Amino acid sequence: MQQTRVCVCAASLASKDPPSAAAQRQEELRRRKEEYKRVSFEEGLPSHLDLPYDLFPGEQRWPESDRSAHDFLSRQTKMLNQLGLLSSTGSVAAVASFDSYAQLSVAQPLAEGTHDWMTDAEFGRSILSGPLVRTLQRMKAPEKLPRGFAVDADRLLKRLRAGRDLVLEMRANRIYLIECPELDVLTRKEYKHQHFCAPRILLYICANGDLVPLAIQLMPPREPDPSGHVELVPIFYADDPEAEWLSVKTFARSALLLRHEVVSRVLHGHLVLEPVAIGFFRMMSSAHPVHKLLRPHLNHVLAANAAIREQLLARDGLYSNLFGFSHDSLREILRTAYASWRWEHCNPLDDYKSRKMLWEVKDLGGYVDDAPRLWQIVDARLRRCKS
Repeated sequence: MQQTRVCVCAASLASKDPPSAAAQRQEELRRRKEEYKRVSFEEGLPSHLDLPYDLFPGEQRWPESDRSAHDFLSRQTKMLNQLGLLSSTGSVAAVASFDSYAQLSVAQPLAEGTHDWMTDAEFGRSILSGPLVRTLQRMKAPEKLPRGFAVDADRLLKRLRAGRDLVLEMRANRIYLIECPELDVLTRKEYKHQHFCAPRILLYICANGDLVPLAIQLMPPREPDPSGHVELVPIFYADDPEAEWLSVKTFARSALLLRHEVVSRVLHGHLVLEPVAIGFFRMMSSAHPVHKLLRPHLNHVLAANAAIREQLLARDGLYSNLFGFSHDSLREILRTAYASWRWEHCNPLDDYKSRKMLWEVKDLGGYVDDAPRLWQIVDARLRRCKS
């Protein structure tokens, strides 16, 4: 299991500062090592500062005027109250029928284009517009598809370019796959009145540049039982009845949302940075040029992560209540995702090139275009400072 260990050496400044300045830096580093010494190492997860928020070093706390903006529970309560979903006791009110949901849409007018989510093109666009684009795997040949996901190539022909079949389109880098192995734990456990999925989604880049789903399997097949029997898991296709295909896409999108929140947002966007931030603030003098360069990028990482652990990831936290799975399952999702995370995955330029996809896709804006641009801007600035 991968475990991040980050140690930023206490670099010395090559300068002619008077001894008093050097002594000040040494005293600062001594104080920092004391303030950031309590670190928790949980097996399979990024390390974090093991202190209550009120005991955090002063430089790590939110300004009092900003703290309420990061109170996830208060924001959730406000939203539920606006939608009329809070009972008189403050708990989430039970929804008796689908008619209740219809009333919500009356109270909250829908924006123009809201129903576009039902189209295959919007399904693909929503993937390309956020970090989920980095879960796409290019499929080079049918035999590279996962076990138990043997799609019917004949049923796909009508969605492909004229005169092309699945093999030819795979060779042309137009067939991609999304898997959610982190969510397998949810499909292996029994939850009362709830069903989770870990979808496999086969996608295709159309002639007009749209990314559309071709086939969806809502969960991978189980391992054979002692008798050798393998449970068959159906594969749904875009030419299935409209209501059935829409329902399957809805289940798949729900699972992708769950993965985005827990893995892309919380783990990749927050938790993996904490060991870096601890090492940085503990071992780097504030007078050092590298400190001045990186400090803006690491501001409030520890404070944000403390709020996430306390409010989102806690045993009775927002995620367990919102998504309906247990706290233990949440930790297992995080551990599975962290085991496969690597530093080189952070560079979107290299990541995109390895997928050989964006040259086929029209200009979509959002994450697909912005992530490489931001990376290039930050990279160029760091290189100028280095030189």
